[in-house]
Amino acid sequence: MTDPQFPQGTNLKPSCSDFEDCRNKTYKEYLKSLNKTQLATIKGLETPRELVTFPAVVDGEFLPGRPNDVIRQSLNADHFLLAFTKDEDEAYVKMVVSFSKANLLEVMKLYNTVFRNVKNFTEIVIKEYKEFESSAYILQHKVDADFVFFAPMIRLADLLSQYIKELYVFSFDHVSAHSPHPRWQSVPHGIDLYYVFGAPLVGHKRFTYDDLDKEASREVMTIWSDFVKGKENNDLQPYQESNKKFTHLVSRNNEILFETKDSFRTRKMHFWNKYLPSINNNSTLGANEVKMDRTLIPSGSATQTANEMKQNRVTVSDKENSSSGFSCVHWLLVATCWTMLFLFSL
Repeated sequence: MTDPQFPQGTNLKPSCSDFEDCRNKTYKEYLKSLNKTQLATIKGLETPRELVTFPAVVDGEFLPGRPNDVIRQSLNADHFLLAFTKDEDEAYVKMVVSFSKANLLEVMKLYNTVFRNVKNFTEIVIKEYKEFESSAYILQHKVDADFVFFAPMIRLADLLSQYIKELYVFSFDHVSAHSPHPRWQSVPHGIDLYYVFGAPLVGHKRFTYDDLDKEASREVMTIWSDFVKGKENNDLQPYQESNKKFTHLVSRNNEILFETKDSFRTRKMHFWNKYLPSINNNSTLGANEVKMDRTLIPSGSATQTANEMKQNRVTVSDKENSSSGFSCVHWLLVATCWTMLFLFSL
């Protein structure tokens, strides 16, 4: 189990020695020895609020070791497909108005527990995402997408690309003309699932789809079915250690297209996967960090510019509100547990 005092990279807990009467048992052995009352007590334990609960724990049972070591030793497949949506995260439109700067600072405080030695973590992050600072919630929304979804996924891809050749990274970027979400939200977390499982082809009681949506669904279903069958798909370009291409599905001029880009959000991925960890691993630098050393961050455009934000004014209509409670299962067909572990396992 993860100890709230564990610093980054030390979430190893092979035994349950902290529990009474555990002795040298493994978690599996210990749980089998408990009666229903004892199990109910453990189930009722609350996670401390200051603990970010995303990291997996190398317990020696479910996860035998750290990703770097385990993947180096053996892989149970020779080809992988990692997929996400263009914007990920799940925004609640109503919160755009109510989410304050104080709320943002509270969220940043929780995220700071991952990078404990970065003393000016909040200031550094807000400065990196300054194009969104006019809205506290949209800024948090962008940070959350990069920090929780994209950075771990790309880190996983970088690791896997060292050992296999058939690795593909796919982004679902199609925005339906009937999308209930505001324009700035683009393609939020989980929307691709409806297309993967053919909802546009059979209809859905909560959403309206047109012919272009149906075509997008057919294409993405083909991507996944061909991959599972082991069939080659010319629309996907391999993500390699020396050539980090990824494929995204887009809609343009009433047509569904597959396009290839050379890298994914280079600046932001470097920020989360390289820059912040480099500060965190040096407590002296972290304690004195005030300004970001721009030489450590690759140049590149932000996900959405300030001008775009002005053009796409946030409005809360009844149609948007109807989807504010929308919830989906996170789509990670490959290595679900590994993904979040990488961000915490330097």
